[in-house]
Amino acid sequence: MKSVRPTSSYQIEVPDDVKDETERVVTSFWQNGHSLALQLSSFLRNDGEPLSAKVRLDERIAGNTALRWTHVPGKVGSETVPDEAAAFYREGETVWLFTYFVWPHLTVLATISGHEQDVFDETNWARRALRSLSLIVQ
Repeated sequence: MKSVRPTSSYQIEVPDDVKDETERVVTSFWQNGHSLALQLSSFLRNDGEPLSAKVRLDERIAGNTALRWTHVPGKVGSETVPDEAAAFYREGETVWLFTYFVWPHLTVLATISGHEQDVFDETNWARRALRSLSLIVQ
């Protein structure tokens, strides 16, 4: 396993063979030859109150009403994240799982995509990576 810091605000643990690439504000992770991908982006708040994870997710869903969204109950990420909301949709054979993680000063959007059985397997490397998500900036 290796520790990766997509920004100076947080880090995750991924298997050694996971590749990563950052383009502007999005960091993508994948394993060659596998359908599963993880993308992370974040926003660091300097003042004001954060929007809740549910509000952020509901705004995303409202902006994509042509898609058939399903909310995901429970936790996708780390138990240490104070506020989290997740939903997914299917596009052909691909499932897109969106999860917002919100702390008072930081919001992280995680997107896991791939074949349905891979995305919903709670033991996959991307889901384990999200459970390892931890803050660097407190």
